[in-house]
Amino acid sequence: MPEIARLGSFKLLMFFQDENPPHVHVKGSDFAAKMRISNGDLLAGDAPNKVLKQARRWVEQHRAELLAMWDEFQR
Repeated sequence: MPEIARLGSFKLLMFFQDENPPHVHVKGSDFAAKMRISNGDLLAGDAPNKVLKQARRWVEQHRAELLAMWDEFQR
């Protein structure tokens, strides 16, 4: 499970051969969530609002490269 980014107290991860839709895992010491890459919707879990806002902003700025990475990881 590659670490995609470390943003302060949490990190974004992506699993190899994970289920669709394309998403990243948002993981901190006391929370875990899955966020859809295409629109930042929360698919599962929960995280503090501040974390979700920061993660959504980062995902939005890196959407194209995340989707390319998703395609590569699912082969």
